[in-house]
Amino acid sequence: MTSSDRGQSGNTGSTGDGPRGRRLLAWCLHAYTALGLVLAASMAVRIVRGDAAAFRATFALMLVATLIDATHGSLARLVRVKEVLPNFDGRQLDWLREHADRSGQHLDGGR
Repeated sequence: MTSSDRGQSGNTGSTGDGPRGRRLLAWCLHAYTALGLVLAASMAVRIVRGDAAAFRATFALMLVATLIDATHGSLARLVRVKEVLPNFDGRQLDWLREHADRSGQHLDGGR
């Protein structure tokens, strides 16, 4: 059985190239995108706290959030998330995450 036959027969094999492995990978990528929401909430808490250490931590979290934002789209296309999970719209998740990121920019009270 070749590796292309494995994907069509439903056998996930050890490489994750079967339907179940691809679905799991697609859901993991959605979780990676959603991690931006967790980071946005954490940034908001730190900004409201307002001390110097909180601002430094917020800056570090913003760097991680930027890395996620810069990579999740390319990874989604690589994994073909739209084909693997056609009933879940990742664009809505991305919109929500981006909105949360941008909403946090106004929490510093004009500092």
